[in-house]
Formats: sequence, C-alpha cells, structure tokens
Amino acid sequence: THTHAHTAGGGGQKGGYIRTGHYIPGPEGQALHAWLYVPSTVLGSTTGVERAPLLFMAPGMGVQKNSGPQAVAANFAQNGYAALLFDYRGFGKSMGLPRHLVWPENHIADWMHVLKHVQHTIHTHTPSPRVLRAV
Repeated sequence: THTHAHTAGGGGQKGGYIRTGHYIPGPEGQALHAWLYVPSTVLGSTTGVERAPLLFMAPGMGVQKNSGPQAVAANFAQNGYAALLFDYRGFGKSMGLPRHLVWPENHIADWMHVLKHVQHTIHTHTPSPRVLRAV
C-alpha cells in the first residue's frame, strides 16, 4: 500500500484528497492493482456526518488507469466523492499474463470481482454507505 496526498490550494480551489494503492485478489488469483481516492474532507471525521459516495471506476478495454482515468478519479475526489480505480489483469501494476491482452470476458470478470470486493471490503474503510458505478 502506498499513499499520495493532494492538498487544496487557496482562493476557492477544489478540495484535497488522499490516494492509496491497493492490491485486490482477482478472480483467478492474480492481484489487481487499484487506487482509492478519498476526499480530505472525510478523513478524520468523528461525527459520521461527512460522508462520500464511493464511485467504482475501471478504464476502457486496453487502457490503464494511469493514462487518463486517474484525472477523472482525482476530480471526483476533489469534489467530495471517493473513487476506486483499478487496472484489469495484465495491465499496469496488476498481475497476470499475457500482458496487455484485451480479453473482454476476463475484463468483465475482473470488473465484477472488484465490484464485489468493494461492496464487501473497501467501502467499510471509507465513510460511504453506498457504491455508485462509473466506467
């Protein structure tokens, strides 16, 4: 797990966020790499009043999370949403061979597997009671 912090600037700038890296077990045992973006406004809240809906994101077929979708996830986090963005098996830091093979059936299986993981695990680490889907 690694952490990346982005702080907000002054003068009406968007909010800051924390991005942490995670490995999620894939459907066939390959570790799938994900970034979890959490708005800094929900970190350390003890009242439970401040909550962030969790957006579940995956790049398009054959695209890695660091080739554009990360800016969208960061924008969501800067605007009060938590976002989980992952790479399919064989892409980016996700494990799996062959590398960079676009295989729709596997991508869908990865997507569904990570969604189940998010619904049962990740969302309990963010102050969000629900998962919204975004692709």
